[in-house]
Amino acid sequence: MDEAEQREAFDGRHVAEPAELTVLTGDWTGGGHSVRDDALWTRTVTLVAHVDEHGALVDGGRLTWLVPLDQRGAGPHALEPHTQYVVRGRRSTSVPASLALDEVVGTTQVPALDERLARWTTPTVLASGLAGVGDLTLTRSHGWFGGTLAWGELEVGLSLDADPGRPEGAETCDAALARLGDVVADLATLDARWRTGAATHLLELARHWQDEADGADGADEADEHGRGATPLTADALADRIRLASLSIGADGSVTPDYDDGDVFWGHAILLQLDPDLVVVDAEIAG
Repeated sequence: MDEAEQREAFDGRHVAEPAELTVLTGDWTGGGHSVRDDALWTRTVTLVAHVDEHGALVDGGRLTWLVPLDQRGAGPHALEPHTQYVVRGRRSTSVPASLALDEVVGTTQVPALDERLARWTTPTVLASGLAGVGDLTLTRSHGWFGGTLAWGELEVGLSLDADPGRPEGAETCDAALARLGDVVADLATLDARWRTGAATHLLELARHWQDEADGADGADEADEHGRGATPLTADALADRIRLASLSIGADGSVTPDYDDGDVFWGHAILLQLDPDLVVVDAEIAG
C-alpha cells in the first residue's frame, strides 16, 4: 500500500470532526507497527486514562498517527510516559477510545489524572512461596508479574500472567503461579527435554550460521566460542544453550526462552510447547 492509499485508509477509519481531550500517557510511548508493503509506520501510544470532551474521566485509550518508516522512532509527536497532554484528534469509528492524533496542544495537570496515575503506579507485589523464587512484581500495563528464579548457577527471568477479572490494586497470578510450581518441581527433566527439542529443530539452521561464520572469518579451527570447521552435533548444540526465562500464562501455557550460547550470535531461542510441555517448534529472535 503506497503512502496516499495508506493515509486514505487510515483517515477512513476515523471520523472527520476532531475532538479535544486531556490524556495521560502510559508506561511506554514508543510503540508502533506496520504490515507488509506499508509505506508508513503507525505510531501508537497507549493511555492510562483520559478526560473526554465532555469532562468525563475514562480509563484507557490510545493515540495513533502515521509517520514515514525511517522516522518510526520519532515522528512529529514526541510524547513522554506518564505525562498529561491536551491533544486534538479524530475518534476511531470502531473503537471510540482510540484517537487519530492531529495536534499536541501542550502539557497540563489535571488532579483527577494525577490521582489516576498514583493508583496506576502503586506497585502490587506478591510473595511467591516457591523455593528459589523471590517476590513477584506486577507490570500493570502488560498484565503480568515479573520476578526471577535462582536455579543452580542460573538466574531465570519469570513473567506470570495476572489472573483475569481482579480489581486494580488486588491483582493476583494464582493460576500461573501454581503452574510455575509444577514446572520448577520437574525443571531438571524439563530443561533437558527442552534443550534436546530445541537442538533438533534448530540444528540445520545452527550449521548454516556456523558455515556463514567460518566463511566470513576464514576459520579452519574452532574459535573461543566453539565455532569452527567441525559441524555442530545436536548434542553439542543442546549443551551450549541455557535457560534464560519462563513465561507462564493464566491458561497454563509455558514458554521457555534460551540463551543461544553464541551459536546464533546472541539471538534468543524461543520454544513453542504443547500442553504436555513437549517442544513443537523453535525459532530465534532478537
